[in-house]
Amino acid sequence: MNRKLRVTGLFILILLCFYVLVWWLFFSQPSAPVKEVHQQKAKQPPKVQKPQQVVPPEQKVQKSKNEGLREGLSLLNHQPIEFYGRAVDQYGEPVVGAEVRGHVQINDGYRETLEKHQTTTDSNGMFEFHGFSGRDLGIAVSKSGYLRESEHTANSYFKYSLMFREKVHKPDPNNPVIFKMWKLAGAEPMVEVDKTFRIPYDGTPAIIDLVHGKQTESVGDLKLTLIRNPLEVKRGQQNYFWSFSITPIEGGLIETKDSFMYLAPEQGYISEWKHDVDPVTTNWSAKAEVIFYLKSRAGKNHARVQLAVYSDTHLPNAGVGVTIKSWLNPSGSRNLEYDPNKRISPERIAQIGLEKAIEEARDPDERERKHLESLGIPSSGK
Repeated sequence: MNRKLRVTGLFILILLCFYVLVWWLFFSQPSAPVKEVHQQKAKQPPKVQKPQQVVPPEQKVQKSKNEGLREGLSLLNHQPIEFYGRAVDQYGEPVVGAEVRGHVQINDGYRETLEKHQTTTDSNGMFEFHGFSGRDLGIAVSKSGYLRESEHTANSYFKYSLMFREKVHKPDPNNPVIFKMWKLAGAEPMVEVDKTFRIPYDGTPAIIDLVHGKQTESVGDLKLTLIRNPLEVKRGQQNYFWSFSITPIEGGLIETKDSFMYLAPEQGYISEWKHDVDPVTTNWSAKAEVIFYLKSRAGKNHARVQLAVYSDTHLPNAGVGVTIKSWLNPSGSRNLEYDPNKRISPERIAQIGLEKAIEEARDPDERERKHLESLGIPSSGK
């Protein structure tokens, strides 16, 4: 009996050891697929996490400021362009078919450039620009046979930027901007003078001959008189009294600010222009300038004149300086249109006389032919 129990216990022990061995073989080691996955993962390089880029606070502030500046400029300068204009001649008649160029300045913080636009005037001389944006608009009007008013005195530049609130152009189709142009009639021979003269400063008159471009004793076109007190002034001295007068000889003058001086007026002339400078005046100056129409020698000569006088000359007995630019029509006509090809120089008048110089200037081609012949060079064409 005891022996049977011992055999039974030994059998159970062997069976238990067998089960433990089987469990260890099949469940304690990872299976082949799982081991392969683990190995593949082990072979992959570890992921490296990129560090975040850190922007210094001052750069963030600068970027914000720049962006704000651009946005501000865009808001102020990128404004709708709308413009209405009209071109007329000296008689108030519309200039039809004139070419109009518009230049739009772009500066909105993101780009800076110039846009060009073009149109033409209609049967009433009207034109308009619209449909684009920018900071300001420049206008140029041109047509063959016409001259445009001087850019220094004409409206040609219009602001739309809100940076210039008090100067922002306000377009009105019922009140267009007027562009004055001069319809040319045809230039005539003109004597051109550009010269500086020395005149006394003690009140002694000086006679200026604009035909021959010189100072004379009697015959001329202008009588100039200057006096200063004291007579002798030190270099740099100011606030002395001086007086200057212009007296046309057998004629008159009209001071003007006309943009076009191509036709001398029929009437309205005065016999003297005078400029007195008081030493106590707040805007004291040693210089005076005047632009005027001139009629002289009983209406035989008409001219446009630019004159500047300088009262502070310090050279002993040299006289003060008077600079004169003049364009004179010696034929009695009021036409003052100028063509360089029909220019008459005082030097040429001294050589061949006034009448021949006028005749020569009327036909520039004939003048050139005669000039070549005088040099022994045969001319072609005539």
